Amino acid sequence: MNRFLRWGLWALTAAGCLALCLTGAGSVLALGQATAFPFAPVGRWLRSLSLSGPAGNAAALALYGALSLLPLALLIPLRRQPVREDWLLGLAVPVGLAVWWCAVNPGWLFPASETMELACLGGAFWMLMLCWALLRWLRRGGTLRSLSLALELLGLGLVAAICGGCFGQLCSSWQRFLASNTGGHALSQAFLLLQFAVSALPYGLELWVLASARRLVSAAAADRYSDQTLRQSAILAGRCRTALCASLLTQTGFDLLQLLCLRWLRTSQIQLLLPLDAILLLLLALCLSRLLTEGRQLRDDNDAII
Repeated sequence: MNRFLRWGLWALTAAGCLALCLTGAGSVLALGQATAFPFAPVGRWLRSLSLSGPAGNAAALALYGALSLLPLALLIPLRRQPVREDWLLGLAVPVGLAVWWCAVNPGWLFPASETMELACLGGAFWMLMLCWALLRWLRRGGTLRSLSLALELLGLGLVAAICGGCFGQLCSSWQRFLASNTGGHALSQAFLLLQFAVSALPYGLELWVLASARRLVSAAAADRYSDQTLRQSAILAGRCRTALCASLLTQTGFDLLQLLCLRWLRTSQIQLLLPLDAILLLLLALCLSRLLTEGRQLRDDNDAII
């Protein structure tokens, strides 16, 4: 992906997440609104269409059936024999029928909260479609092109985690703190800001690691065992090691700093951090670097024999 396009998508993602947090839409509410889209607005339009008269009602029913069968359209452009994960698309049809029905008739399944009803149904539908897409991606064997796309999507997810998850947690913690405390809490507020920085640091470091992973994929696409590929593989392993050490030391240092200042703090959050994902990423990067190095040595030995 072009660098300017990537930065543009990151900026849009960050701006959208920050806007949701600053306008008072909490992370749970924002997630519910995201999973309910586009079911909520389209459902309101279909309901108004069905109430417009007999012809409008017939058109709304036809559109309701077409929208529910829409997941099956993903089978058309693939031009292949059906595979095991395609049954998820068939399962998406009855799920879609329920989602669109509740979108047109809010409160039918869960009268206590129409918003929660559509958020849960929409979340189930989109999780089903995401599961199908990931299984299809895995079946393609993880080609370099698909791997590059996965890295770009992961970058967007990390930006959203920083600007949405971590910043949203800061906003909610800040509001709860101000609601329960008055005056003389500058130190506690400073620690809330530090907590945000500590929680966002691992995601920022993963973006740094991600940049090295993209360069490794580009180098491997040209020549898997070239000097550039081996160099980028070593850089990736080094960055994974640095990111893991920095995350552990930063969280540990912040916890110790809280203990030193605990007497003067009105809020604190001590965390026992066990970054299994970062450890797994480091091990995979080290294994990849080792395999590429051994493969390069084996190729050089074969060329020497020939």
